[in-house]
This record gives sequence, structure tokens and C-alpha cells, in this order.
Amino acid sequence: MTLDEVVAREEIRARIARYNLAGDRGRLEELAACFTEDGELEIVGDFHARGRDEIRARLGGVASGWAGEGRRLVRHNVTTHGTELVSPTEAHAWSYFLVLMDGGLDHAGRYVDRLRKVGDLWLLQHRRVRVEWRVSPGATVAATTTAESAAAIEAIRQVKARYFRLMDQRHWDAWIDVFTEDVDIDVTDDAPGFGILKGRVAMAKAVRTALRGCVSVHHGHMPEIELTSATTARGTWTMQDWLDYESGHTPRTVRGKGFYFEQYRREADGVWRISAMTLRRLWLERDGVRVIPHPESD
Repeated sequence: MTLDEVVAREEIRARIARYNLAGDRGRLEELAACFTEDGELEIVGDFHARGRDEIRARLGGVASGWAGEGRRLVRHNVTTHGTELVSPTEAHAWSYFLVLMDGGLDHAGRYVDRLRKVGDLWLLQHRRVRVEWRVSPGATVAATTTAESAAAIEAIRQVKARYFRLMDQRHWDAWIDVFTEDVDIDVTDDAPGFGILKGRVAMAKAVRTALRGCVSVHHGHMPEIELTSATTARGTWTMQDWLDYESGHTPRTVRGKGFYFEQYRREADGVWRISAMTLRRLWLERDGVRVIPHPESD
């Protein structure tokens, strides 16, 4: 890294700091001056301002709203930051931020910036602000986080409950919606050699074929669910199933016990769905003959 690159990175970091210092102090002229004349400020889901005058006007409205709510303290804190120098006069940057107000931590998110060097100054050409978390009105941070996590875990439990019920009732059109389009399925314990399925269409076709001509009861017990992000999770379920086929079918009866190992994803419509599922059997018998574990393993 050259000395010029080190200086450029430090000047960009200083520009991002000036933006927040000016905003927290209500100095909108100074904040607008952090942008190029034709600069853009995009607050995702709120507004997209173009040019210094419009940026100043839109942020003035936001500041008035804070004052109307009686909030005196506003502190934007930039944490993790990175800069990529595209050319001697162009750069990309991204930063995580936290915002403190009178009641404590209020919201958090990230800045994604494009900067241009104008004369001797690095200025913001385009800033996209995405708020990724916000405390609920009247709630503490811990309470909000706990409530949101509990709601997500309960939603996942409901998805799995629908998986069992709709399958046993043969409501296939509704059942397929418990899976993501790109779901990965591994049921090789039940179907050695062809139990790897890709996508929910293939999954639905295979299960409908396997359960044709039978009465089935599937149970899921004692779920362990862990949220791995705001939109992903993984879980383990103890399971037991009972299948009784019509006369003439081979096998006539199937009894099984084992575990589902699953992954879940909350999609754009806000619904949690199963994105991956692996079934592992502890016990499987067909027509009263034990198949898993294999008798020879005793």
C-alpha cells in the first residue's frame, strides 16, 4: 500500500466521521457539504434525495421529528469500516453503525458509499443507508431481541407442525409451501440410492408417490431450534411415523423412529420455510422386520 493510498483511506474515514458529527449536532449545512454537488442520499425504505439542497431539506425534516419527540441526544457511532480504492479519484466504502438516543440504543445498520475526489477533498457521491435493526417503541433492547427470537422460533414450530399435518391429510398444494423453492432433502435411510432430492417440486412428487394407498401418522417431538441470523435457523426434531398400506402393497406396514436435522429460511414474504431436511433413522421396520439398525449389526 502506497503513502497516497494510506492518506486517501484516512481522508475517507474522516469524511464519514464529519457526516455523523454534523448530523448529530444539527449542522445540516456541514452535513450536506460532505456530498458532491450532485450527490445522492438514499435511506432505504424512506427517501432518496439528490443534490445538496434536497439532502439538507429531507434531513431537516428528520431532525424536526426527533425534536418533536423530545429526544435531545443523538449519537451515531461508526464501528467496522472498509474502503476500496477504485482509482485515484474514486472509492467504495462500507460501514456498520449504531445510533444512541435518550432511551439507549435505538437502531443499527450499515452505510454503503461511493466517493469521488473533487480537488483535494474526498466527498460522498452516493450514500445508501440501510437500517437493519430497530428497537420496538417502549421496549428495551434485550426485551425486543428476546421477543423477536421467540416469535421466530414459534413460527418455525408452526411450519413443522403444518408439514406433518398437511402431509398426513394429503393437502399437497398447501404442504408444498412449507418448503423453499430450492430445498435440499436427504431421505436416503428410507430410499437408499435415490433419496437425495433437490427442490420442492421433486420433493412433493416423491412423497406423494411414497404415500399413495396408505394411512400415515407422523409425529415430531422435542424440537431444538437455533436462530443463526435474522433470516436463517437450524433445528433438530425427534420423530416417529406409522404407515399402514392397503392390502396387496409391499410392504404392508412401516414403523420408524429417528431424527430430522433441518435448516430454515425466512423469505421475502416474511414466512419461515424449510430450506434443507435430512432424515436419519434410529429404527425402521417393514412388515415387522427390522431394517435399521440392520440385524447383522447386533
